[in-house]
Parts: sequence; C-alpha cells; structure tokens
Amino acid sequence: MLGARLVAQLLCAEAHIVLLWFVGSEPKAVIVLTAVRIVHSHDVHRPLVEPACPGLQRHCHGEGSPVPDFAGHPPGREHGAVEAIGLVLGAGGVVGGAYHAGALAALAEAVNWDARDAEVIVGTSAGSIAGAALRAGLSGADQFARATSGQLSPDGVRLVGSMAPIADIPSRPPFPRGLPLPASPQLAATALLPPWRARPVAALAGLLPAGSVPTAPIGDRIRMMFDDGWPDRALWICALRLRDGQRVVFGRDDVEVPDVGAAVEASSAIPGYMQPVAIGGETYVDGGAHSPSNADLLAGLGLDLVVVISTMSAPWTALRPSPNIGSRALASWVLEREVRAVRASGTPVLVLEPTAEDLAVMGSNAMDPARREVVAEQARSTTVQRLAHPAAADLVAHLAA
Repeated sequence: MLGARLVAQLLCAEAHIVLLWFVGSEPKAVIVLTAVRIVHSHDVHRPLVEPACPGLQRHCHGEGSPVPDFAGHPPGREHGAVEAIGLVLGAGGVVGGAYHAGALAALAEAVNWDARDAEVIVGTSAGSIAGAALRAGLSGADQFARATSGQLSPDGVRLVGSMAPIADIPSRPPFPRGLPLPASPQLAATALLPPWRARPVAALAGLLPAGSVPTAPIGDRIRMMFDDGWPDRALWICALRLRDGQRVVFGRDDVEVPDVGAAVEASSAIPGYMQPVAIGGETYVDGGAHSPSNADLLAGLGLDLVVVISTMSAPWTALRPSPNIGSRALASWVLEREVRAVRASGTPVLVLEPTAEDLAVMGSNAMDPARREVVAEQARSTTVQRLAHPAAADLVAHLAA
C-alpha cells in the first residue's frame, strides 16, 4: 500500500524522507525511505521548465547560491503611486489554508496591505481556495475570522455568513477497496522511460489509484461566492493534467473551465485521496503534484513585488526531524528554484513560510481540522513579527505604497 498513499502523503505533508535521483541536473525519480540523512546542495541549478506568460490576460498561450529572502533587488516597473504586486498562495491542505488565513490577516494588520488588491493571484490546492475567496471579495481578515470562529465583517457575512465549514472530508486518505489500479499508467511510464518528461511527483500521481473523496463540497462553496464567469482581475489556478503530467493554469492558459469552483476542485484533488476532476474531456488532479507553490509563473511579468505564502516549505534552518521532513525539504528545494527565477527576472520576492515554532503547531497531518484555529493564530503572530523586522523594510515598502 506504499504506492497507494505516497503522493497523498507528499501533498498532505505526511511523507517520509524523500531522495531525488538526478540525471544531469534534473530529478528523475523519488525514493521514499523511513530514515536517512538529508543533504541539501546549494549548488543545484535547474533550467526553467516553462516560460512565463508575457502578460496577465486570460487565455494567453503556453505554459549560483540562493538569495536570502530579504536581499536587495532592482525595482520592477514604475507605477507612480500604485505598486503592482503578485501574490502566490501555495498548497498545504486544511492546515495550510489556516496558515494562509493567518498570514493574509497579518499583511493587512502589519503593513495595511489588502491582498484583494494583488495584480495577479496564483493559487495551488489550498492556495486556490484562499485565492478564489480573495477574488470573490473575502478579505484576509475575514478568512482569519472564519478560521478562528471570529466575527466577520459585513462583507464577510454577505459572502460566507451562512456557509458551514467543510466537515465531512476525512483527515487521512481512505483505504482503497478492491485491487488498486493506476489512475494514469501512461503518465507513470513517462518517469521511467527517456526522455523522462514528467516530474517525479507528477509521475507518482499517475501511478496511484484514483482517489475516492469527492471534491464537490469544496467547489460548491466557491461557486456560492461567485456569480457566473471568471473574476475580472487575474486569478491563476494551477492543476495537473493527468493524461501527460503537464501543469495547466486555469485563468491563464487557453483552456475552458465551467467556473471558478471547478478549477479549485481540480487544483485541490489530491492524488490517491480525492477524486480526479473531469473538465472539457481532460482529467485533472492537485496542482501541487507539479509544484507546491508554482511561483515561477510570475517570473518576467515586470511586477514590483511578488509575495509568496508557502505553507509546505520551511527555511532550511527551521527543519527538524519529523515524519514530514522529506516533503518539506522537497517543497523548500522547489520553492528556492522558483524564487531564483522570479528574482532573476528583476522582481523582488517576499517569502513567508512557516518558522520552526509554526511547524511545531502545524503538526504532520495537513488535513487535521482540529489545528485550524491554533495554526491561523500562530501564523498571524509570527508573520506580523517578520514583517516588522528591519531586514524586511525595503520589501514591505512596496506593500505600503
């Protein structure tokens, strides 16, 4: 049953240690062990897999040592008194969603930046839920109030006041019935045969049997917040196409989708755990199977600042021996590479990710609803402290403009 749970564990932050087998500079396989020492190389350089989209319009086509989070960078394009900010909201399950709520509330509280004003929002899995809620008009403060059973604003009451939290999603992947068959054998084969086109976790998503937990409760709640159609301001929701393991960005790529709720369902369909989502003749699973963050999508757009809230990664100094240290190390490595790409394009990046103290509160089961309130509170507190740090002043100035 290891294979049947592997990707779900990776995406839900429950995996054991992860080793990457490299051919040249690209990881070609993932090996999961129960005990091994992780060695991180700061000399890993990987080419960009996909070019950034040259604009923010919907339906555009296509798909050295690390830099500290608070390093100085050249300014982006000039906008006078208005700054163009990109926001990336990563994967992370129920616990990750709570972290997003706390961090978004902290941004409003500490620097008076309303995340609803972001020029473009990139959301993956739990981040797609938070991002869609922002585009529907639900502020970070209201998302925090909802996570902590606090008082909603009048706008929050109008949007979600009568909406009950999702309570029927199991905290762990259900045990499959019958003989488990791969959801996409052809995708799994791409990782075993040259030229190794699929990323390792994407290939494992094809190897796992289709999940059984329905995504409709997630999509239905998103649809309740939206009128028909896609929001006017850029909302890019990331999913993995199960047929070939390619990332699809709803709201950016030339791919039709019925509504925002369907896109969020696809982005949240954890392989081996939740049911894959069919849209327009294709089947999709969680965008975190491509990348837990997908921050590279904002490289080259000329934004003044990109804010990344990454709940599945952590600073290398914050990692401690734990059941999910392997998945966090992998997410940190992927995020580091993506942030380098954005910064190399001339855009500064503010990365907000769990500290060691946050990780202790978050635990190892990202789908545990009992941790929602305490994680949101913890994330708000530590994010406020980080934004107040003198080293963050230059980046925070973009948010306060």
